[in-house]
Amino acid sequence: MNNSVIDELDRQIIALLQHDGRMANVEIARQLGVAEGTVRKRIERLLANQIIHITAMADPNLLNLAAVVLVGIEVEPQRIQEVADQLAQLPEVNSVAIVTGAYDIMIEAVLRSREDLLSFLTKQVARIPGVKRTQTYHVLKAVKWARDWALPEGFALGESDLMAARALGSSLPSWRRYPLSLSTNGRSDAMMGAMKTVQDILQHKGRHYWWISPDATVYDALRLMAEKEIGAVLVMEEAKLVGMFSERDYARKVILHGKSSKETLVREIMTPRVVTVRPNTPIEVCMDLMTQHRIRHLPVVEDGRVVGVVSIGDVVNAIVTEQRYVIEQLRAFHDYDLP
Repeated sequence: MNNSVIDELDRQIIALLQHDGRMANVEIARQLGVAEGTVRKRIERLLANQIIHITAMADPNLLNLAAVVLVGIEVEPQRIQEVADQLAQLPEVNSVAIVTGAYDIMIEAVLRSREDLLSFLTKQVARIPGVKRTQTYHVLKAVKWARDWALPEGFALGESDLMAARALGSSLPSWRRYPLSLSTNGRSDAMMGAMKTVQDILQHKGRHYWWISPDATVYDALRLMAEKEIGAVLVMEEAKLVGMFSERDYARKVILHGKSSKETLVREIMTPRVVTVRPNTPIEVCMDLMTQHRIRHLPVVEDGRVVGVVSIGDVVNAIVTEQRYVIEQLRAFHDYDLP
């Protein structure tokens, strides 16, 4: 096989498994005219790379689940991801997606009756903090299910595409997305999400940060930065942010002045006036601040205390993720037909 992670043979194998997830490798090999060992190795690789997931999908129309609905939800901008996470925990919800357009979130829910639907909307969805309004669309007939979707002929996925998908997938919360395929988990599913605020970055990378006392030596600060493989460290005194120490401070204020890192204190050369952001600060604002002040790190402060740090690498990655997310949303809007 060439450098593709998914080639035409993989696509054909996936198509047969979507039709019958229990189809034997021998039968797949017979239909495709290849060796059984080839099919087995291909499926093992697709499963190991998490490109496919073989599972079962229940048909609500055959289970007397009368109310299948799509719900558009308008949410307070700073709470979109928080609301999406809570919606995903509801057992009635089949899929969740943050979207562009008139609504911030779209969900698909399956319920037994109209009474259950009324209770679901008024006693569960409406009571989630941050929800402003909803609009419900009752599905009269499902023309196409996610399980009916297939990779287009000629589709190929390169190693770089897979790595990008994994990077984006790891940056997303584990709540479900819409439209949802329970048979495959390919690149589009991995890219249906975006980071818009500092809070989104912190949820991805974590809220941990490293700090040092202003009375520590520059050598101690450099050793900490080397151990943690970071380019800057917060300077804190009694849990209060009093400055920032970076590689730039060391290069410009120690080396060029002939000082000794073991004799110079951090407070003597740190940057005392620190530019900070809040968790709800938009990512674009972070980029503007970094460009304007020529800095690479922004401490995140909430209620007077430090809750994390974002770097220029975090911000650039988030912006790239957002751009890819918008592209995938546009592709999904073009290719996916609502029932």
